[in-house]
Amino acid sequence: LMDPELLEEFLVECAESREELDASLLALEEDPTDREAVASAFRAVHSIKGAAGFMEARDLERVSHTAENLLQGIRDGRLAPRTEHFSVLFEATDAIGILIDSLGDPDRQDDPARWAPLNARLEAMAADEGSDDAGTTEPEEDDTPDDTAEDVPEPVIAKVAEPVADVPEVTEPVQATPNAAPPAPKPPEPAPKAAAAPEKKPAAAKAADSKGRNETESVVRVDVALLDDIMNLVGELVVCRNQILRFPVDPAQAELNTSIHHLDHLTSVIQEKVMKTRMRPVGGAWRRLPRMVRDLASSCGKDCELIMQGEEVELDRSILAQIKDPLAHMLRNAVDHGLEPTATRVANGKPARGTVRLSASHVGGQVHIELADDGGGLDTERIRQKAVDKKLLTADAAADLKPHDIHQLIFEPGFSTAAEVSRLSGRGVGMDVVRSNLQAIGGAVEVQSQPAVGTTVRLKIPLTLAILPALVVRCRGLDFAVPQAHLVELIDLKCGTGHAVEELGGAPVLRRRGELLPLAYLDHELGLVNGPPAHEFVVVVRADDVTYGLCVDAVEETEEIVVKPLGPELESVKAFSGATVRGDGSIALILDIVQLAKSSHAGRTAAVVAEESDEAGERTTLLRFDLVGTGVGAVEVDHVIRIEDVTADDLHRHGDHYYLDFNGKVVPVVDLVGITSLGRAAVALVVCRTARGPVAVAVSEVLDVVDVPLELAPGLGGGWAAGMALVEGRSTAILDLQRLSVA
Repeated sequence: LMDPELLEEFLVECAESREELDASLLALEEDPTDREAVASAFRAVHSIKGAAGFMEARDLERVSHTAENLLQGIRDGRLAPRTEHFSVLFEATDAIGILIDSLGDPDRQDDPARWAPLNARLEAMAADEGSDDAGTTEPEEDDTPDDTAEDVPEPVIAKVAEPVADVPEVTEPVQATPNAAPPAPKPPEPAPKAAAAPEKKPAAAKAADSKGRNETESVVRVDVALLDDIMNLVGELVVCRNQILRFPVDPAQAELNTSIHHLDHLTSVIQEKVMKTRMRPVGGAWRRLPRMVRDLASSCGKDCELIMQGEEVELDRSILAQIKDPLAHMLRNAVDHGLEPTATRVANGKPARGTVRLSASHVGGQVHIELADDGGGLDTERIRQKAVDKKLLTADAAADLKPHDIHQLIFEPGFSTAAEVSRLSGRGVGMDVVRSNLQAIGGAVEVQSQPAVGTTVRLKIPLTLAILPALVVRCRGLDFAVPQAHLVELIDLKCGTGHAVEELGGAPVLRRRGELLPLAYLDHELGLVNGPPAHEFVVVVRADDVTYGLCVDAVEETEEIVVKPLGPELESVKAFSGATVRGDGSIALILDIVQLAKSSHAGRTAAVVAEESDEAGERTTLLRFDLVGTGVGAVEVDHVIRIEDVTADDLHRHGDHYYLDFNGKVVPVVDLVGITSLGRAAVALVVCRTARGPVAVAVSEVLDVVDVPLELAPGLGGGWAAGMALVEGRSTAILDLQRLSVA
């Protein structure tokens, strides 16, 4: 029987080599002159062949060997890469994947005769161009002993430490041995590997010597279950830390207080490091997508290019697994539905080759993944008609919907505009699964489309599901956690700022800065109490494209919570996404903000409010501030990061300029009030994000936040102002963050 650990190592490394082979073949097909791509493909298939020979996987070894023969002909320049070469090589990579899977699952063993036609085609192509050597098909037993003797250390040992970098040192001298007579004297070269390494990688060798250890120690494979157990233990440590921090501080016990602070720091560091073990670059999950797009475009008869950006952005491995299927479906839609046929694109003045762009970026504590195509865009009228035909909407209601709202209908279960069912699409199963998968992990999906320009689908995803920041609120004596990713703002109904609860169509709404905000009473939604509500706070949250207020009794604090799955008794309750143990040992249920929007009146009321807002015209939310006798200024709230009161002593001064220490960064201060002349008087700093990074604006006092239709009078105001506007009856200078600079 095969050693299970050795088999697992073999399967992991062969899968990695197969992904490398796929990527290299795609690059070579794009640019047949790319010598590095053909060398990389050759190294990958050679590694698979050597490992298969060691494991006595003869079918896998044979397919890899014949594919290697063809690649060697291309690498040596005896064969010019052609379309049929790539087609059969991609068939070979698929066969390699199937054979690798069958080795990992004895129930999936394949008939060896299945691969004979493929091997014959590979051999015939390798023998093309009149080459006597390219088509060599000696029996496997002739070259297996040599290959396995040289290749065993490469895939099984050396490759653990350096999956790619170490391969060339081993394979380059050996790769010509099985197939070509001229390089026959080269096999002895790999033996003195230690002597060859310093010539090719002196920096790596020097680093290894300086550290006094072998490079094979740099990577250790750890079972995912063990990482999850460690993560759970760290979660318990965080809860214990929070409990200790709740104890009252005794000034007389200075040593104990120091130890507690040290424990707090160490716990945070351990939490951060363990969290990183769960993080993986999204590029790792995207490796197979270029091949998928190539095959989809080929089957649809379209010319398509996939551009990927932001592969280095990291996500929790469990989240990556959740978004794999949504990404695959979105790609199918982009190629099959989004991109027009080549003739249509050319007739419309577009490039013949369509483009699908996949990008990832960090935005406000989340990861945004965008998939954009330059196709024809969504057919708004066709979607509208399909919604009526499927009785999702009445004809009158559909006619009143705006294009953006019509586009959201593609997320309805069973919705499809395809004229017929194909092997790629048309069954109406897909985008609804995309949305449900995203909502299950606390994410959201948005779609934007312009006719003849293209469609963009944006996924908003939390960084991790294990530990997340949350706001703890209280309702009818019970604690609930609101994930901060959904949090917009808090409103205190007791402070007398003029917030009034009204009714719209029988549903409660709050008039907030001139806008109507749909409300949901948490106790009523959870069935905690009957009778009139007695709430004091409104937690404004955003779920997908719906913003609403959640009415609660009290707001307690923000804290990092450890997410625990719900027990069987609560799994059917859609209002909760999990639970957490707080620092005092009590339990708080984590609210599912998206499901609450669906189950309450808030979601339905939001559509009515949005319609009324559209009729009233576009409005802008501004933060207004006073400038000590020189008037009133304002900046858009979306650009504000933080507001804090400081004195001149709290700032760093260099010449005539001030700087703020903000999150470990030096942020320039734009002085609009004369900090020097104010002495020790406090000023307000409004920290804003700009294209060049954060900038702090010094003002005398922050006044309020208003929501108004903004009409600028250009050319007025100082060098820092975009212009003047009438806001709340007063002339107000609007801050221009694009022109804002420090001399």
